[in-house]
Amino acid sequence: LAVQSANATNSASDRAALDVEAQQLKDEIERIATQTDFNGVKLLDGNFTSKSFQIGANSGEIITVDAITDATSANLGNYSAATVATIAAATPSGAVAAGDITIEDKDGNAIAVGVVGASDTTAADRAASLRQAINDIADQTGVYATNDTNTTLTLTSEHTITIALTGTDTATDTGINATSGTVSTTTTGLDTINITDVPQANLAIKAMDAALTQVNTARATLGALQSRFESVSSNLAINTENLSAARSRILDADFAQETANLT
Repeated sequence: LAVQSANATNSASDRAALDVEAQQLKDEIERIATQTDFNGVKLLDGNFTSKSFQIGANSGEIITVDAITDATSANLGNYSAATVATIAAATPSGAVAAGDITIEDKDGNAIAVGVVGASDTTAADRAASLRQAINDIADQTGVYATNDTNTTLTLTSEHTITIALTGTDTATDTGINATSGTVSTTTTGLDTINITDVPQANLAIKAMDAALTQVNTARATLGALQSRFESVSSNLAINTENLSAARSRILDADFAQETANLT
């Protein structure tokens, strides 16, 4: 759904409809995570930790399962993201020249934002132009802009966001002087995703990738534990056979020996 929403063939109403389905699927992931249990023990909500399984007849003969992944939407699909919220676009006094605003990519290279809205007449126009200009270079910077309101933006990225303003009137024209500088990353999960616009859809794809990695790692860990338990079961079966043979040797008569003795 996120990949579909990221396509330019969709309108805003199309993406809103896609997001309705995405939110329902996210809620189902949450339900599965919080309600899946075995014998009354919750398995996927993060509480299944340090569980010991007795595998022998003696004390201390155990295998401990450290944890099963926390699959709740707040903890599944965690990825690092920096967010700069409520960037207010002021009523423009002119165009913002190319390079007056720069955004650093993940390697620290300053990427110039292009010309912003020479024809803008309102703060809403300037916010739309600024959003478009930032998203035009998003494939280079990894920083995406979305509208909070008609006149405010949020910037989001996987890495630290660093904005620099160099023009003489850039702060006045854009209103982003309050957030010029570095904003550190935070960690978020599936509960924050939406696919109502292209930047958010791209972040949703990153969250899906992180979630798949997390689930696949958990599956591999549980598969390894299952193989270990199967080895334990096989070993216990051999021990049972050997003990039965030993017991039989002790208790049962050696017919060859006793026949010779009788003779």
